[in-house]
Amino acid sequence: MNLDKLSDSPRFDASSIPLFSVIRLPIKLEGSDYKEPKRFVVLAHVNGHAYCLKTTSIVTPYFDDPSKMVGAVFYKKGSTAAFDSDTVVQPDNPFPIPYAEIELAQARGALTVSLLPGDFGDRLCEAVQKSETLKPVPKKRLCGVLGIK
Repeated sequence: MNLDKLSDSPRFDASSIPLFSVIRLPIKLEGSDYKEPKRFVVLAHVNGHAYCLKTTSIVTPYFDDPSKMVGAVFYKKGSTAAFDSDTVVQPDNPFPIPYAEIELAQARGALTVSLLPGDFGDRLCEAVQKSETLKPVPKKRLCGVLGIK
């Protein structure tokens, strides 16, 4: 899918965002008083939501704790256009984002969409299977979304 076409449509449809895309939009997170732009990886489209994983550029805790890193997907700055700094995709931090919120961000010109490299799905499956920190129920749910048995 041509990502340029996402913004050319007269009515943007968040369900058209390709899986394994990185979306960046202003969003209010728990414990925050304001919306700030954050990046998420879209894993699925479910019941009017993009089922996403949160990303973080605070990577030191992952390098300091190998049990955390083995269950995450790491991208070095510059290895993909989706991330402008070292970034970890956090399988233990799922985040459903309502389509309405994504579509509002697009209408305001505050949404960016980037595709991850083709090996992301395999890397994520490996991270989920090896995870030492992902609890059993969320792990099972995530494996179901990814089609892992």
